[in-house]
Amino acid sequence: MYIDTVVASCDKEVVEELSLKGYSLALCEDQPDLGQGNNVKIIRRKTIRASTIGDVTKEIEKARGLFISVSPGSVQVARWSVNLTSVHSIHLSSENLELFDKKQLRMMKRRGKPLEVTLATLLSSPLKTRAMIYRRLVLAVREGVLLIVGSGAEEPSEVISPHIVPKILRNAYDVPERIGELSISIYPRLVLSRVNML
Repeated sequence: MYIDTVVASCDKEVVEELSLKGYSLALCEDQPDLGQGNNVKIIRRKTIRASTIGDVTKEIEKARGLFISVSPGSVQVARWSVNLTSVHSIHLSSENLELFDKKQLRMMKRRGKPLEVTLATLLSSPLKTRAMIYRRLVLAVREGVLLIVGSGAEEPSEVISPHIVPKILRNAYDVPERIGELSISIYPRLVLSRVNML
């Protein structure tokens, strides 16, 4: 069972492409109107981008019942979000890389909070940013943090085959291929089952 944990736009064409590529579940930022014949189970998600605890708290209240990922904009939010049971993952982006230090990753490991990243970020960031992402991912894997990877797809062409994802992670970021496979299958499934969303 392959899972795309971050789909920006789940319109009918994107969902059809997910199905063709072999995904059986997708976490979508928008509310799709797909009609009948959909082979991909859809779970709603919300990525909260915030720099203050107050902003995170307000957004969590609005997003009850959804899969919640926090993309922290400050150290305070990054550390605090790890301890919240209502936050299901911590999202790494090109804007918040510096927040994912050894202390943050160790806290995430201890609390079982996964590190979430999108292929869109991994593939389209400038070279200097990719080098910084590389260091964070290597450290996260070394520390034993669960890694979950989503496409970030807005268009059907941005959906990448689940058979290619582990190879991208291995070749570009030295993530072992087995961890790459787990990042789009077992790890997200484990996280979703922990919060009763499967």
